Amino acid sequence: MIKYLYENERIFSEYLEKLDNWKTGNIRSVLDGSNQVFLLELSCPNFNDSLLCVYKPMIGEKPLFDFPSESLYKREMSSFVISRILGWPNIPSTTIRNGPLGIGTLQKFIDHDSNKNYFTLRDSCLKNFECFALFDLLVNNSDRKASSCIKDSKNKIWSLDHGLTFNENSRLRTVMFEFSGMKISDQLKNDLMKLKDNLNNEIKLRDLLVNWLSQNSFDFFIERLDFLIELDRYPYLDVNLNVPWPLL
Repeated sequence: MIKYLYENERIFSEYLEKLDNWKTGNIRSVLDGSNQVFLLELSCPNFNDSLLCVYKPMIGEKPLFDFPSESLYKREMSSFVISRILGWPNIPSTTIRNGPLGIGTLQKFIDHDSNKNYFTLRDSCLKNFECFALFDLLVNNSDRKASSCIKDSKNKIWSLDHGLTFNENSRLRTVMFEFSGMKISDQLKNDLMKLKDNLNNEIKLRDLLVNWLSQNSFDFFIERLDFLIELDRYPYLDVNLNVPWPLL
């Protein structure tokens, strides 16, 4: 794993070293989704503890016309890093490493009720989702389905599936139409400005993202960041252009 992640306390989490270094064990396929996804068990060196993670190998990525081949795992990793610097949304600890099927992302598995998603949670938790909506605008998320929003047993809401992000050749696709035209919260705008300062001042972080995304994708991301800092309200979305498929 890139050592920089451990040097930046905002990015570091207790699970990163486990995801990076624990031994891989039992693996089983998760059938939902167009790309190959696996549940992978990790074990500590003395085998007295284990951790379940979601493994998305590069070779399991389905070719897409609007995304470069073999790049989705890097975009997933970039989303995690940006979320940790912003402080939102909650994305499970994620790393890039070699697994049983080669290089890809390993992300801590979050135990949750699969019957709960954005559509079932939005009425009671809509305020919690504002940062999801703004984050999706920032990283140009092309695949915000309802099922990529989950709630764990401690009532913490998590954001999943960020492989289709940071691409100048795709468009925002989301189920979160409730925020169209709403004012953007001042605190979230302040967090965006802090992110900009962070990217301006930390060369290693900037180089890391360019390495994962390409210079063009990174430049596009910075343009979106600047645009959102100046924006007062969420843009109005078009049901003919901005809806993912399937919705779940």
